[in-house]
Amino acid sequence: DGGSVELQYKSGILMRALTRGDGINGVDCTNIVKYAQGVPNTLSLKYTGNIVGEFILSLNDAEGYVELGNQRNIPNGFLKRIDNPPSKDECNKFSVVSYRITYSSSHKFSTHTEILDFLDKLGFLVVSTVSGKNYEYSQAKETLKLINNKEYMLDGVVENSNNLVIDNGIITYPESKA
Repeated sequence: DGGSVELQYKSGILMRALTRGDGINGVDCTNIVKYAQGVPNTLSLKYTGNIVGEFILSLNDAEGYVELGNQRNIPNGFLKRIDNPPSKDECNKFSVVSYRITYSSSHKFSTHTEILDFLDKLGFLVVSTVSGKNYEYSQAKETLKLINNKEYMLDGVVENSNNLVIDNGIITYPESKA
């Protein structure tokens, strides 16, 4: 868990990174996010579109910022440091794990799995997925226990349909559950 960011690319070049802001207007955090791990500033393809990810900090790196709060709050605090941005080295301790494309004018996708494969091939860090009709809530709880014993603190899993609804390049995900 960390701060949600949207990465906006035009012809394969990172143009902007935005937070959710107040829910209507995002805050430009490009000068922070562009140094995070998992954020290619230039892509190998001329991709134009918007990618959503989570700006996170590992448990090990969070130990150096205990006075700032917990591991989930620290990334959000960093994203708000627009007037006094952190150094490149500080930003590089963070990662963006991408999990969704909300707009694509240059590429077409049929499934969420295709999107994750596409992002992975372009050098983004992507979420781990488990699929299948028989994946139950009890398995999700066990997955969380395993993940929380590793690098990052998480508070939930998201269930996405692999199907997409696409209208004029805008991609939506039906039946998503948190």
